[in-house]
Amino acid sequence: GKDSVMAMVWNHTEPGIADVYFRFSNTGASGLIGDGVNISNPTAGTQQNADIVYANGIFHIVYQNNATQELFYMQAIQDEYIGIENHPVLQYQLSLIDGILHFQVMNENMAGRKMEIFDSKGSILFSDHPDYASLIMVDLTSVSSGVYWISIKGFNKPIKFFK
Repeated sequence: GKDSVMAMVWNHTEPGIADVYFRFSNTGASGLIGDGVNISNPTAGTQQNADIVYANGIFHIVYQNNATQELFYMQAIQDEYIGIENHPVLQYQLSLIDGILHFQVMNENMAGRKMEIFDSKGSILFSDHPDYASLIMVDLTSVSSGVYWISIKGFNKPIKFFK
């Protein structure tokens, strides 16, 4: 990436399962330690041959479904707005697969916190009060491509993501 911005993709294989995982860091190599987010297309078969390249602020990711021989392309975009300001230990997983946003906060109690997804005009697309262990899945298939934000009550800066 650029400066301390880094990302990696890898094939994660267990008996009968092979998926592609992604991990991002804006604190250099030390931020790459830990679990990643499964970014594989949820189709039958083994996902393999993951590769990543960085250009103009965008990580471009490709991988192949071995069963169908289909190639998949994704973009991961990180800038100064992604992440949670003033909360350096917050861990979350965020992925957008086939128009479905998968979001989970891993190490923070979400009970009583309001989560909203809104567009650049400020229109709210989703609002919920998730519990600690929940994985929030939001269908964004009918939403046009663009920039969207996740705001969580109690945190100063929203998470920015692109569809």
